[in-house]
Amino acid sequence: MKAFFRIYGQMLENKPSDCFVRRGLMDEIDPGKRLVCIRGERGIGKTRFLLDYAEEKCAGKKCLYASLNYFYFSVSTLYAFAADFVREEGGEVLLLDQIYKYPHWEEELREIHRDFTELRIIFTTSSVMTESSDFGLLGGEVAVYELKGFSFREYLNLRRGLHLEPFTLGEILDTPKECISKIRQSVSPYEDLGGYLYGGGYYPSAADPTRGDTARSEDELIKHLNMLLEVDVVYIRQIGPGYLPKLRKLLFAIASATDTPKQNISRLSDELGISRATVMNYLHYLSDAGLIYPVYKSEEAEGNKKPDGIFIGNPGILSALTLESSDDQMARISFLLSHLRGIGATVTTDASVKGTPAFVLGGQKTLLFENAELRKPEASPDTYIVTDKAGKTGEGEIPLWLFGFLY
Repeated sequence: MKAFFRIYGQMLENKPSDCFVRRGLMDEIDPGKRLVCIRGERGIGKTRFLLDYAEEKCAGKKCLYASLNYFYFSVSTLYAFAADFVREEGGEVLLLDQIYKYPHWEEELREIHRDFTELRIIFTTSSVMTESSDFGLLGGEVAVYELKGFSFREYLNLRRGLHLEPFTLGEILDTPKECISKIRQSVSPYEDLGGYLYGGGYYPSAADPTRGDTARSEDELIKHLNMLLEVDVVYIRQIGPGYLPKLRKLLFAIASATDTPKQNISRLSDELGISRATVMNYLHYLSDAGLIYPVYKSEEAEGNKKPDGIFIGNPGILSALTLESSDDQMARISFLLSHLRGIGATVTTDASVKGTPAFVLGGQKTLLFENAELRKPEASPDTYIVTDKAGKTGEGEIPLWLFGFLY
């Protein structure tokens, strides 16, 4: 146990302080919940979040961090570890990283939760695992939260040393000029948009201004993506390793689409040499992992229906997959959808709009990407044009970068 405390102390001591952005999730976690799960993609800072949470929210309590990657857990049970922590050390908060690496973790967590009623456990797991299918044994005892990658706002705060606050979707749609005015008092955000879109700004390591090595950041991101596919998706979803090349090919096909990504499922099935049903399963896995964002028609519900459009989960993934700036439209759409997804907005496609991507929010308000032909006087007041303009915007226009302030 002393070794674990030593490692935990070293991690806290060596935590860099000059590249810190306080995550909004810090205030969303219910302090009354004894079982808390933090799920998220590789590379977005789950371990750092655990350490930051412990320092800020668990001060004065007996707290300990342990990764289930440690070889110790190949010969000792998680239950025995928790029991020693409580009985010998008076433990109150246990931080468990990468818990899915431990066999039968759900059963043991349930037993620990039952037997040690004064112990609170906060654990991290892969974005591949979903509340609906992977936490059944814990019933309603576990509170599941998602740690998202950096928003454009958080990226700006880190890069520029700022403390800009987020806006609600309602504020951005109803009073965009006021929001823009507040932001421009501190920074000209358009100047940093390209760095976020094509420099992997969604990921904390790429946003860190102290690094300055784009090639190293891209290589690191590619490693994260490969680990997410090769370990998380294949291991958790029990896909045969022989099917991994097909999964990679499917993801690359989506990323390299040069037109509005209305993927033909039958064509993908033929190209990959797998059934349509398997393609649909793979799309669900990639979506759960945060690698893609399928969007459905307004009148269709997600489920067994094929998506109307398939987009990359965030623009950082796009540049890492294609090793270039890739298609501007895909990057811009990915930016918009990743931020809307970050606040849990319901997004569907508007089949009535032709020639430009159009998304419906909550079945009511429509976002159109800039297209001169669609600027009609009779346009609905609930229709907004998403523009790339750096300067002044017209009535009903909202600059793309402003949606980066949603969280």
